[in-house]
Amino acid sequence: MDVHLHTASIAFGSTIFVFYIIFNTLLQYYYYKGRVGDVKVWKTQAGKSSAVGKAAARWWLPIFSNKEKRPPHYAIFATMNVLLQVACATTAIELVCRGYSSMRFEPVENEWKMSIVSFFLGIVLHMMLEYYWHRLMHLRWFYCTFHKYHHYFKSPEPFDDM
Repeated sequence: MDVHLHTASIAFGSTIFVFYIIFNTLLQYYYYKGRVGDVKVWKTQAGKSSAVGKAAARWWLPIFSNKEKRPPHYAIFATMNVLLQVACATTAIELVCRGYSSMRFEPVENEWKMSIVSFFLGIVLHMMLEYYWHRLMHLRWFYCTFHKYHHYFKSPEPFDDM
C-alpha cells in the first residue's frame, strides 16, 4: 500500500491552510485595526467586541490567541477545526489523484456548459450538506459536546469560524 501523498494534494492542502490564515489576518487588520473609528458602521453588534482598538493589534491566530471572552479550550478547538478542514480537503484531492473518483477529466462536448452546471450544482449540494450538518450539530449530544462553542460568540470575529 502506497502511503505517500501526491504533490498536488500537499500543495492544495497547504494552500487552503495558508489562505485561511492570510484571509483572516487581512480581515482582522482591515476592520479591527484599520476601521476602529467607524466600528458602528461595519459591525452589527459594535458594543460586544473586546477586540476593537488596542486588542486588535494582537494577532488572533487561534493557537497563539489569549483574547478575553473566549470559551474554554478555544485555541485547541479552533486550531483543530482548521487542521481538520485541511485534512479533509487533502484527503479528497489525494483520492482524486489516485483515481478513486467518478470525476471526468477527458474533454467533453460543451465543456463550458457542463462547467457552469457543475459549479452551481456543487454550490447547491454544498449548501444542503452544510444545512443538514448544522441541523445534526443541534441534536442534544452533538450540541453539548461540540457545537455550543460555535454559539459561544455573540459577535463573531476573524478566526471564530469553528
